Amino acid sequence: MEDLSNKIAITFLGRSGSGKGTQVVRVVEYLGKDAYRIETGKILRTLAQKNNPTADFIKHILESGQFVPFWLTVFLWTRELVEEGVANRHLILDGSPRMLMEAKTFDDVMEAHKRPLPIGVYIDVDEAEVTKRLLLRGRADDSESTIKNRMKSFEQHVFPIIDYYKKDGRLIHVNGNGTPGEVWARLSNALKERLKEVWPSP
Repeated sequence: MEDLSNKIAITFLGRSGSGKGTQVVRVVEYLGKDAYRIETGKILRTLAQKNNPTADFIKHILESGQFVPFWLTVFLWTRELVEEGVANRHLILDGSPRMLMEAKTFDDVMEAHKRPLPIGVYIDVDEAEVTKRLLLRGRADDSESTIKNRMKSFEQHVFPIIDYYKKDGRLIHVNGNGTPGEVWARLSNALKERLKEVWPSP
């Protein structure tokens, strides 16, 4: 069996509008061709455009600002791992996990592949600031009521994940205020310090 002990897995956590997607792109670019990004939100938005009952279900969730159920998000990223055969690459989860059970399931999947457990990166931007950013973004599913629901869901479901990673010594907490370049400087320094044995040199 291939030795995967030097492969990195990072889950990105943060309120909608925190800029975590921008930082994911930087991490993927830094790690190069060996990195694989799983963007759950993009997959869901694509599925919501189809014409079937599941698509209608997903569309309703996205439009209401609720969180997608555990079983669906787990299916989406495990399908990527299985169908694309990417368990031997650096894995970057963007938009997952969103519930504690999902985070624990990802741990199980990494353990099954004899990979190190994931590192959680929390891009921390307060609710008022991300709300302002989302309203300026003007995407169709960024209404005030939807944003409010997302913030409530984040506190209810994602804070326990943050605590879970923190208690296990696997959380990188990054101040998400400032320019993308400033946030990246903080994040890259923290990743280098935490993953020094496997984090590649520039």
